[in-house]
Amino acid sequence: MARMVLSSREFLRKFLFLGLILGVVPIDAFAQDPVEKLGRGGTSVLSGWIEIPVQIERSIAHNGPAAGFMRGLGRGAQLTFLRMGVGLYEIATFVVPYPAKFASPYASMGLPEYAWEEEYDWQE
Repeated sequence: MARMVLSSREFLRKFLFLGLILGVVPIDAFAQDPVEKLGRGGTSVLSGWIEIPVQIERSIAHNGPAAGFMRGLGRGAQLTFLRMGVGLYEIATFVVPYPAKFASPYASMGLPEYAWEEEYDWQE
């Protein structure tokens, strides 16, 4: 079986061709532009830790101080890693826009786009 190896010139040609194709696609056909996706991803990576105190506060309000603190700490840690992971994904794929009917990956998880936003679907 022959192994295909791209020279740097061939790689550059294919990379530029892909960039040309992505640059020609009208932005109106997609949910966000790449800059918005990159910014949201960077914000999620840098501020994902905010989920911990936010979830502790919300859990204390629903479950009381002792149980609420422990549940909020656990849920906040989970959502921190989830939000940071999605942020890394958005940074890595910011040049590939989401389809028009897809708002963001956070909406499918019932989370606001940013950790500090108030709209939240509380589920235990």
